[in-house]
Amino acid sequence: TKYTEESEDVENTKLRAHSTKQNEDFIMSKIISPAKLEALDCTKYTEESEDEDEKENKKNSRTSFLRGGKADLWWVKPWGYESSAYLFDYLEQVIKPSFLADSEEIFTELFEAPDEDENYKDPFDYENYFSENMTEEEKNTIRANWALINPNYVKSIYEKSINAVQLNLKMKDWNWVRKSDRSNYAKNFVSKYDAMGQGRVNFRDTILGAIHHNKKNYMRQQIVDNVFPKTIKILNGIFTFLDCNNDAYISAEELLKNLPKLARKEPELYNIFTPKMKNIAARAINDFVLKSHGSMNGILNKKEFISGILYGFWNRQTERTGLLEDDSRTLAKLRWK
Repeated sequence: TKYTEESEDVENTKLRAHSTKQNEDFIMSKIISPAKLEALDCTKYTEESEDEDEKENKKNSRTSFLRGGKADLWWVKPWGYESSAYLFDYLEQVIKPSFLADSEEIFTELFEAPDEDENYKDPFDYENYFSENMTEEEKNTIRANWALINPNYVKSIYEKSINAVQLNLKMKDWNWVRKSDRSNYAKNFVSKYDAMGQGRVNFRDTILGAIHHNKKNYMRQQIVDNVFPKTIKILNGIFTFLDCNNDAYISAEELLKNLPKLARKEPELYNIFTPKMKNIAARAINDFVLKSHGSMNGILNKKEFISGILYGFWNRQTERTGLLEDDSRTLAKLRWK
């Protein structure tokens, strides 16, 4: 008889306050351990707990590159596949041999470079994980299996990959260094293209990085080294041949009109420009242009054309430990049965 709306409001307020406190406690317990919660209490926070936090931060800093360090390759597309696979089949005779040779030369020179340098320390060296408190036995146990500290580590691939020391040396020699990242270019290269998160770039990573990093160097062959010189020389000639009106751009229509005239050793092999392949050729070219164009829809400038072709052959002919010279990935023979 005494229960009124006013008392109901008071009761609801108490319930909400209690519920909110419970939620806060639950959330905080999930975010911060009980020991940390105690340390956050101003009355209990001591120099000792501050030292523990500092040690934890140092540990996290030391191991941050080992865990979850995979490159963010959101921008990578299925170049060379889907409808455009037929176009790359057609171009194989002309482009593939030079691409394989250029890629092999880039990686071999990097791999044969010194992997240690007293003037430059590898920022991703697993030895950086070790602390002064670890025994030599503990260190040797980890050295025998680096996967203990980096679950991304795969020995067979890691040992055939390039480290930052080698990149630091050769990128400077080849004039690949940009003004914007002159101080950390080797570290940045690994961070940007290391798809496995091992702290090194394998064969496939390296070639992708060589294509993407050097877009501005395609037309600077006189002052840079190892930027796919054989392949780009051929692609320069093809672009000029395709650009009939000399406006420095090529359209899907120009590709469709002029690519059938491209000289190939075996004209009938993977020929997408026969009457019965007409629709497939149109789809293949449109797919290539869509995946390669930049700010201007439907047309490509020379840099976009070259990078589009390089990306396609990279995706078709490389794996983590080397080149694929056959069609085991492209399945061209199966596609053309």
